[in-house]
Amino acid sequence: MFREHKKQKGFTLVEMLVVLGIFTVITTLVLARNTQFTRDIAITNLAYDVALAIREAQVFGLSVRQVPGQAGEFSAAYGIHFEHGQSTFSLFADLDEDNQYDEPTEEVETFTMQDGFTVRQICGSATMIQCQTVDEGVDILFERPNPEARIIATKNGLWHYLEIDIGSEAAGERTIVVMTTGQIAIQDN
Repeated sequence: MFREHKKQKGFTLVEMLVVLGIFTVITTLVLARNTQFTRDIAITNLAYDVALAIREAQVFGLSVRQVPGQAGEFSAAYGIHFEHGQSTFSLFADLDEDNQYDEPTEEVETFTMQDGFTVRQICGSATMIQCQTVDEGVDILFERPNPEARIIATKNGLWHYLEIDIGSEAAGERTIVVMTTGQIAIQDN
């Protein structure tokens, strides 16, 4: 007589090791990509925050907004000031109408970029043919009733086109493009 042999249910040690190996490889890949994904999201969000700050200056300049601390004063141009290599930029009201940021008397709000992000490069052009890099400040001004932007580099005068590269070594860069027509765009680098 033959005895019936019961089959045992469960995993063998080899099957368990293969499953654990596959799980480890997949987990490692997901975590490595998650770090890069987090950095990409952080720099993209920052680029949109900078573009929104520029748009805020445009709205303030084109609408009837009272100048902070100046009762009954509604005629000031509003702008954004960027400095090469800095992690802050400022929204300002051009109270003395000299078309440039005068720190700190004209400052309305200061924005700070976190996590090591800075303004890595500023370049612009009066002709849109060749972007000239500068190591100085640049102001973007908006004044009612003209919806166009005035882009003023401290030493290079009036520009038609501006690129502001923001980023960090770890996260890479994004470029905010501003044109005198008032268009604001974000580009991946």
